[in-house]
Amino acid sequence: MITTIQGNPTEVTAGLKAILIELSKLDSYVDSKYYRSLLERVPDYKLEIQEGAECIAPAYSWTEVINVELPQLHLVFPYELEGRGRGKLDVAIHTWRTAPEKQKDYIS
Repeated sequence: MITTIQGNPTEVTAGLKAILIELSKLDSYVDSKYYRSLLERVPDYKLEIQEGAECIAPAYSWTEVINVELPQLHLVFPYELEGRGRGKLDVAIHTWRTAPEKQKDYIS
């Protein structure tokens, strides 16, 4: 997948966070303190209001979205940073519901 969104794309920061979280748990194998310090510097994802409720923005800034998938939902899958049992499930569901139809039907 190649993202067409610029300005801290959500799927890129989510992937980086997911990797750093796992690396910071490997005290016996890596300098986990280093990875925790990197994790603190990764920007959080941006929330925006769509149809009266919060949803996950594709990035902090963008001009247009020409992606055919919903990269902002990579927070839920595959990175499992949000969703059932992790928080903000309602935000993830609203993100799906307010997404353009052409992005919902894409299968990679």
